[in-house]
Amino acid sequence: MKYLILSAILLTACSDNGTIYSVSPELSTYVDAFYSEAALRGVNPPKNFIVKLGQCQAITDISLDGEQYILTFDKAWFEAYNSEQIEAIIFHELGKIVLGREIIETAKFNDPNPVSIMNPYYKFSYGAADRSVLLDELFK
Repeated sequence: MKYLILSAILLTACSDNGTIYSVSPELSTYVDAFYSEAALRGVNPPKNFIVKLGQCQAITDISLDGEQYILTFDKAWFEAYNSEQIEAIIFHELGKIVLGREIIETAKFNDPNPVSIMNPYYKFSYGAADRSVLLDELFK
């Protein structure tokens, strides 16, 4: 019975191109915040991915199944991080998946710490003062 319900949910979550939008309940607050912040800045990113908790070799794992992106956030890291750190990581990863942003390699810049959530030094955490600046840059 639970597989039938899950199948029905997944089928109704399909987009026009056959990809699925599905987010684990534990991560939905962060994904919803990503879309809210995007909307505040006039950006409407597609919802064409699966975000789930699982077991990874690293903090997160992004895989591609055809055109379907799957972002897995490691459950142990999720339980170890605070909400600010989780949000920064989710925003960084969704920046890659739905915004097409690349990781900033600081060696390519004169500034060793460019202000971007795509900078690996910012993706683990940011303060309230930095958040607005980082999100403006992310959704530019």
